[in-house]
Parts: sequence; structure tokens; C-alpha cells
Amino acid sequence: MNPYILELARAAPPTAAVTTNAFGLPQLDPLLALGSLSAVVAALDRWQLLDPGMIAATDTAAPTGAARTEATVVPFNRIPWIRAAVADRVTNPTDKITIDVIALLFDYIFRDPSIPESLRRLFGRLQVPILKAALLDRTFFSDKKHAARRLLDHLAGAAIGATSDEGYRVGFELVAAGVIDEVCRDFKVDVAVFDGADAKLQEFIDAEQRKTAAVLDHDVAAALVTEESEADRTHVRALIRDKLTGITVPFEVRGFAETIWADYLTQVRQREGAQSDAWRDGVKILDDLLWSITAKERNAQKARLAKMVPALIRGLRSGGAAVQVREDRLQPFLEAVYKLHIAAIRPQAERAAAADGAPEQAVESVAPIVPTVTRIVNVHDFVAEMVVGTWLAFDHEGKTINARLSWVSPMRTKYIFTTRSRGHALAVSPEELAWQLRDGTARLIVEPVPLFDRAVSSALDELSAKKPGAAAAA
Repeated sequence: MNPYILELARAAPPTAAVTTNAFGLPQLDPLLALGSLSAVVAALDRWQLLDPGMIAATDTAAPTGAARTEATVVPFNRIPWIRAAVADRVTNPTDKITIDVIALLFDYIFRDPSIPESLRRLFGRLQVPILKAALLDRTFFSDKKHAARRLLDHLAGAAIGATSDEGYRVGFELVAAGVIDEVCRDFKVDVAVFDGADAKLQEFIDAEQRKTAAVLDHDVAAALVTEESEADRTHVRALIRDKLTGITVPFEVRGFAETIWADYLTQVRQREGAQSDAWRDGVKILDDLLWSITAKERNAQKARLAKMVPALIRGLRSGGAAVQVREDRLQPFLEAVYKLHIAAIRPQAERAAAADGAPEQAVESVAPIVPTVTRIVNVHDFVAEMVVGTWLAFDHEGKTINARLSWVSPMRTKYIFTTRSRGHALAVSPEELAWQLRDGTARLIVEPVPLFDRAVSSALDELSAKKPGAAAAA
């Protein structure tokens, strides 16, 4: 049985008692200004303080005779129950849509893996206040700075990785529970209550960020010294990264460019400088290699490739020899380049037929953990464009470490990740990070997109998919 319907049936009917202010004048109830929605908001006021759905969930979860405490509540979306209970009192179509979107929003929150499962009950307690805020304020969905939205976003951000460190988790739960208690107790119609709660949460977040910054300072200083002392290699890495960004490059070619050819160009730059003929020739060889493996449709392109190949192979062998790469290591790469050249000059129809008949190969991609984040198709491009605030899960010594990208060096040769424990930072090169993402020892948790934006986008997509005719159009 719907506990909200039962509560409404038991609730005493509203009285028409008139109160007066300090001057003895009649004082109107602000809920009267809400018209037909006033009865719904009055019910939500009661449910904020004593949630029938939470009590029902507790009764279901707690064994017979056991102490029934809020800690035993299993989070679940109670907005559909609330909607069913107040359906006959909600007459405005916009209000009905608002309730539906809030239901989808919490559906998203309760399946968002970036929020530890043990902390989702905190968000469950915000269902009634958030629903009421959305019904009272038409700017709730359009105003990115809305107080209730900011509180929700900041709570979600602070929850990521919270269970990785017991001290942080305890501190976060204590503060989060306190600000949610404040909202449930004090929120009537003025959303300023959310501002006050968010300010208290922000104090905790700022204090934790200062502690993280203190740990980060040493690692940042060391990374800057390394980058400066290896200026030539840093510039080479940046050059190669820029040339490979935005294009699909076979694994063998990318690996060669980022290792053997990076070593060769670094050596040339150190010995002869960035203005030398040797440097320009080395960069041109890389450009020619990347051009040579792309499909050639016109006869002039095929003729140019045929003329280019002998000099290109000599240049690649010469560069490998200059950095003392053994022939048995270089030969598999050259064989792969030969096959790529043959594929590049095939007629388009043959390439399509070969692709259709070939067994499926694994795509160089990483599926994100969070449902609505765009799939990573090219890990190297993803790493090159990764922004501070991105959370990844790393496999380290048999354990999973959740870490946030906190700093990127000026030349993007070093990425530093920090954890909630603040014990140490993880410093990796973009090449190392791309390899970890590719082989699954590092995984995307969430990009720095506010929870509310992710959830509302997902909710609106689902609503759009349910519209009549959507299936026919698909």
C-alpha cells in the first residue's frame, strides 16, 4: 500500500484559523498564494519532517523486533509514490511534468556509480525538499545557479571517492547529514535555506581542498623541475601529441611515434637544435609516415606514395639506428607499415569488402562507468583533452584507487591525480595514462559535469523517448 496515500487519509483536514502579526493585523498563510498546489505543498512540508516512504522502507528492511533506525533504509525512488498520492490535487500540466522529471532525476542519482552506494541514502532524504523546490520555483530547471541545484551538485561532487578513506567518509557523512537535516527542518517556501546549507557544506569542501593542495605542492614542484630539465623531450612529446590528436592511427604506428621516433627527435633536438635540417627532416618523416597510411583514392596520390616509400623506409631505419633500436624490434613495425601501405592503395570497393569479411576487432575505446557520459572512442585524444576534475579508478597493488585529476603540467607531459586520503599523489605521463585506459587498469568514473546537468539531460532524453511517435521515428 502506498504510504503517502495512507498518510493523506490520516492527516487532519486543514483549519481556517487566522493568525495575527505583532500589530494585531491578520496574517495570511503564504501557501494560499499557491492556489490548487497549496494542499500538495502542505503535504510535502509534513513529509519533509517525517517521510512516510522512508518509514515504510525501514519497516520492510528491519527484521521483526529489531531496532528501526534510518540507517537500515535502502534508498529507492519514492517520487512515483508521491505522484500517485497527490495526482488528484495536481491540476497544472507543467506541475505534472515537473514531478515526472524529478522522478527521473532521482532514478539517475540512485544508479550513478560515482556516488558510493552506502551514501545514496543521504540523497534519498532530499527527494521531498527537491521536489517541493521544483514545484515552487519555475526557474529550478533553467537556473544553473539555483540554490537547491548547487547543493545537490556539491553533495555529489564531495561524495565521489568518499569511501576510499575512512576519515574523509566520516567527516563528509557528518556534514552532509547535518545540512540535509537543516533543509528538511527549515525549508518552507524560501530557497535561501539551501544557500545556508550549501555554505556549510562548502566550508568542509574548501578545508579538504586546502589539505589536498598542501600534499600536491611537492609533486607539482617536482613535475615542473622534471619538465624544465627535459625541455627537449617535453617539446617533442607535445609535437607528436598534437600531430596524433584527432586522427585514427593504427596501434603500431602510434606506439612507434611515441617511443622510438620520440627518442630520435629528442636526440636530434638536443644535439643539433630545433632549427637544424636534421630536425626538419625528422619531423617530415613523421608527417610522411602519417600521410602514407591513409587511403589513397586518386592515381596521383598512389604515384606519390610509390615514390615516397623507399626514402621513408630508409629514414625510419636510420632514425631507429640512431637511437640504437635493434633490428628485431624495428622489423615488426616496418612489416605493419608495409601492410598499411598495401591497404591504402586498394580500391575503395576492395577495402569495404575486406572490412566486411574481416573478423571484428576490439575498438580502442573505454566505456565510462557513468551512464550518460560520452563513450571514449580514442583514449589518446581523450587523455590529451582531459580536464582537471576528471575522476578515474586505478588498479594499484590489488586494490582500486579512485583519484581526481588535480593538475596538468604546462606542456601536458605530466598529470597528477589525488585521492581522498591525501597520503600521496599519482603522477603519470599522458602516454602511460592512455595505455592504462586502453588495457583497463584505469577506468573513467566521471567527468567534471555537474550531477544535476547530467541527471536532467538523461531525464529529458528519457521523456523525449517516451513521447508518442518517438518509436516510429526511430
